[in-house]
Amino acid sequence: MDNRIDQEKIIGEIELKPVDRSMSEILPPGHEFESMFTANDLSYTVRVCFVDLQSVMRGINHSYSESDTLIKYSKAKYSPVSPESAKHIRLATPSYYANLEVAEHSELIRDDLEGAYVEHDNSGNRGSVGMEAIRDRLSGSPLSLGNSNVSLELTWGRNDFWMYCTSIAHKGTRQRQSLSSDYDFITKIESPSEFAKQLGRDVGKHISLHNNLTCSYPGFHTITTVMKREILEKQGGFFGEHLIFVNHGTVIYLDEDRIQELMINIPNLEAGGIIPFVKREQYKNQQEYRFVVSVQWHSPPEDILDIQVSDDLRKLMSPIEGSRY
Repeated sequence: MDNRIDQEKIIGEIELKPVDRSMSEILPPGHEFESMFTANDLSYTVRVCFVDLQSVMRGINHSYSESDTLIKYSKAKYSPVSPESAKHIRLATPSYYANLEVAEHSELIRDDLEGAYVEHDNSGNRGSVGMEAIRDRLSGSPLSLGNSNVSLELTWGRNDFWMYCTSIAHKGTRQRQSLSSDYDFITKIESPSEFAKQLGRDVGKHISLHNNLTCSYPGFHTITTVMKREILEKQGGFFGEHLIFVNHGTVIYLDEDRIQELMINIPNLEAGGIIPFVKREQYKNQQEYRFVVSVQWHSPPEDILDIQVSDDLRKLMSPIEGSRY
């Protein structure tokens, strides 16, 4: 994964080189910066990171597969490279998958803890800052005095991003068995890093055209946007109206105790970047590789985002004939 930073001029965009990234925050563990660029009309800026959680999994057993061939199972009518040639691809929020109606043979798609994890009170063991605060509040209260049956649970989660979910192709796995029987087409994703960049561009164009995002912190967003623009303009750079993050990488699968062990050792401000790439071990047959898209300070107005597929994005997909996987 060396030499990921793109040093070439991107036609039709303003590239932000690493030295120009004064406005970039510290990346969460396992995140590696790849590229950053701004549309010429300053309508959006895209930052792309590769996510490899192997680097933060010291001593914690987990299911993990090296990325090889990325594939997308779907109905043929939803693939941009099938004979039906879909004009849009669909991204969805965690709540979409958490509330998904379970169809026949698709039990492993729905996940009520998608984009979330549950922290349990482990009998006095160290917990997260939030868990420790609750313990302190309950200390000496009627709920805790002499009551050994009291237990605590905290659910931590995010729903401020969309996902485009693919799978790592492995012959002989049960991936296909976990999906609906009418998923009759396999799309191959070429060059995940290039795909992530182009996906960011296509989302940026969609947002610029429709502009229906909900700003979670409008005042703060305005102030920080002005500050970032001033910083970059002094350095000869530019900053778009919307800052779009595209993170992509392999999902890891842990049992719930190991998830909690991992998350409480990551600072709160960085944990949000980890959550989309961690799932419970019961879903490991999916062997997912995800493209996670979010817009700074904004929340998705709907659980589903259908974006028009550009010719450049379509070129990074190809059909896989038959059912080799």
